[in-house]
Order: sequence, then structure tokens, then C-alpha cells
Amino acid sequence: MPQYQDKKRFPYSCEHMFQLVQDVRSYPLFLPGCQSLTVTKDSDDGLTAEVTAGLGPFQDTFISDVRWTAPSEILIDYDRGPLRHLKSRWRFHACGDKGCDVEFEIDFEFKNSFFQKTMNLVFYDYVKKYMSAFEDRAKVLYS
Repeated sequence: MPQYQDKKRFPYSCEHMFQLVQDVRSYPLFLPGCQSLTVTKDSDDGLTAEVTAGLGPFQDTFISDVRWTAPSEILIDYDRGPLRHLKSRWRFHACGDKGCDVEFEIDFEFKNSFFQKTMNLVFYDYVKKYMSAFEDRAKVLYS
């Protein structure tokens, strides 16, 4: 089961960083591997999304529930699809006039052992690209 945690300081407000992560509808525009995303249920404190993701020749669709407490935390819980489980958490901490510390955690496991072994080989590089994509998107939106 790959797990990853990262913390990074951004020169943008927590509100901006929260909005960037909360805007899941835009993920296909900038996130590597996110081929399409459809929001199937929407509320004031979250949404449910159907995501088609792929890495190389592999792709699949899954459903996730996204819940938030503005502007401090976003939780993503796996509902159904090719995984045994998926949980990720974003936390946003103000740093005075120096911006925002963003913490990211992810933990997941595929049902299919072949896919799991394949993802284990590239997981950390993929997550670093994923985090870089958010950083690049923040520069585009807020610089």
C-alpha cells in the first residue's frame, strides 16, 4: 500500500490554495493522469465525482466523495471502482504574511495485484508530478 505525505509552503493565501484544490472540475486541465471528471452530486460542504484516470496504457474509472471544511481541510474518500481503498487529505495552515503551508497525504491500494505492483514502481515519482501540477497551477492562477 503506497502512502505519501508532503508539506510545502506556498506564497499564496490559504483561501487561494483551498480554492485550487477544491475546484475538482478543473483537474483534467492540469493533473497528470486525470483524463475526465464528472461531478455527480454537489452540496455546500462537498461533492461526489466520477473520475477516469490513467497511467500509460492503463485507465479506469472510480467514484470519490470529496468533503471540505473551508478553508482548512479537504478530505477525499474512495467510494467504488478498481481500488480497495483511497484516502487523501489536504490541510491548509496560514503562515502570516508568508503565505500558506499545504499538507498532503494519500494512501491507496488497488484490488488488482498487477496494477498495485506496477503502481508501486512509479508511485513516488507520480505523486511528485501530481504535487508539481498543483504548484504550477497556483502560479498560473495567482502570480
